[in-house]
Parts: sequence; C-alpha cells; structure tokens
Amino acid sequence: MSQNELESSLVETIASSDLSELKAELLEAAADTAGLPVLKTLHEFFKGVDGYFYTKKVLRFLSEVRAVPKETRQKQVSKMLVVPGERERFGEHLALLLDRMNDIEKARMMGRVATAFLQEKISIDDLKSLNFALDAFDLRMADSLEHIYENDGRETRPEASLLANCGLLDTGLAVDGSTESVKTHSRTKRAQSIRIAYSPNRLGRLFVDICLR
Repeated sequence: MSQNELESSLVETIASSDLSELKAELLEAAADTAGLPVLKTLHEFFKGVDGYFYTKKVLRFLSEVRAVPKETRQKQVSKMLVVPGERERFGEHLALLLDRMNDIEKARMMGRVATAFLQEKISIDDLKSLNFALDAFDLRMADSLEHIYENDGRETRPEASLLANCGLLDTGLAVDGSTESVKTHSRTKRAQSIRIAYSPNRLGRLFVDICLR
C-alpha cells in the first residue's frame, strides 16, 4: 500500500462517492460506509491508535463535504484533470494536512473549506492558504479572531501577533495620537509613540466566514 493510493482514494471519495448516509459522529460508521474508497484504503494503510484518529479526522472532513451534491463534486474535481498532476497534488495536500491537524474539529473545518472550493466559492489557492492557516491556528483564539473582524479595526492585543503569524491579520505600524516629551541634550522634543498594529485581511475574512461560522 503506497501513499499515492491514499491520496487517490481520498480524491475519488470526494468526487464520486455517495456521502449522504455518512455518520461522522461515530467512528463505527466506517463499518456502515465500507463502500467509500478512502476507508478501504485506511483500513489497510493504518493500524492502531494512529489509524483510529486519522480515520476519525477523515470522517469529520467528509461529513462537511457531503453537503455538496455528488454531481457538483464530480464537476469541480474533473476540472483538475486539465492541469497535469493537479488532481494528485490536491489529494496529497488534503492527506498530509489531515494527518497534521492536532484537533478533530480542525478536520471538520477543513471539510468546510473543501466544501467552499467544491461550490466554486474559493479557488484552489484559497483552499491551500486556508488549510495552511488552519494548521497553525490555535482554536482557543477563535473568539478573539471573530471579535477583530466584527469590529474591523486595528488590534494591539498580544494574541493578535499569533493570528498574524497564521496569516490571518496584516501587520503594520500605528502612531499613537498622544505625544510624550523626550529631552535630547539641551532641547526638548515632542515624540509620538509608534507601535505594531494588526488589521484584517482577505484571508482572515475568508477564514472567519468559512471555518468559524
């Protein structure tokens, strides 16, 4: 069993499988959905605890993708065949990122991102950027990120720097309105305070709208 088989079976499942009966809340659902190519591959490819949690993440992911009609999924995935190797790279991206996700809930969010892509709401580059951001994202900062985007203003709170590291905020400089006296030699100057500030960007807005809502 090769890594390529896992990637191919995952894309095949997304594009061509009937996901309407998928019960993502229970890992035992794998027994009821044995017809899904990716689950057959996982059964052979993974064993033990690692296999249990990886399969669980795949099921969470597919539980979101099932909202897209099969015909729509097939149409969008078939477009990848136009560019040589794109379909394989898509499967590799999903398989590797699902493996790296450190929380089962992130797999569900990855499914929401894939759903937006399959519905042609975002591009393949958007999908990859969102998934990379999700990989680095600390779920405990979800409320802070939503607050920033609801208020649509510059932020200086400590967690904002962590969100910027995920690519979800832009970094810039802000000048405080107040000034302070600075004495240099025999003269006194009025100096403004400059600090780092963080502001919303397109990727962050997509992340909030797709992953957190």
